[in-house]
Amino acid sequence: MQKATANQFLKRTFVLLMNEAKPDPLLSINNLTGSGRMDILCRVVITTFFLGDDTRGFRSDTDLFVFFRKFGKKIHLDGSKLSGLNPDERSIGGFLKQIFSGVSLPGVEFKPGKLDEILDIGGNNDRLILDLSGPLFNPDRKTGYVFVLGDHAGISLEDRNLMELKAKRVSLGPRVYLTSQCVSILHFLLDRNFGS
Repeated sequence: MQKATANQFLKRTFVLLMNEAKPDPLLSINNLTGSGRMDILCRVVITTFFLGDDTRGFRSDTDLFVFFRKFGKKIHLDGSKLSGLNPDERSIGGFLKQIFSGVSLPGVEFKPGKLDEILDIGGNNDRLILDLSGPLFNPDRKTGYVFVLGDHAGISLEDRNLMELKAKRVSLGPRVYLTSQCVSILHFLLDRNFGS
């Protein structure tokens, strides 16, 4: 796995709210869909970090935070330190199973977490909640971004109201996309506008 050059692209952080997925050390990589839609998380990990370019195949400029809402746990995946990942769902499922089992891996932090901690992620970077009701996202300045996305169940009104204390809603247009597709679209918009 090769890493993109540091600072080559605008820094971006993704926050994924998993509503039903359980961070279970007994996770079955043969039934990721039946594990609270852990397949969504696997696809998001792939689209967050992997590129198709052989010379710059991994996004070291990107972080992913995953909050397991019902279980009070969070994962932080730091793209500048991750290693040993492969871009397929079964491999990512096995990687997650190691994390849930307490294995220490480079670039991974797994610990208790709370939803309101989202408000502090990313320092002074813009915090944006993906929501159909928001204005169209237009990356217009060279600051980092923190994007908050939901899984297949979306983000509840209660959660959005809490996060809007320090974040604003934006959309990718009138259509509902898969979470992993949203990540790809956001990467594309930032790469197009601010990539080298």
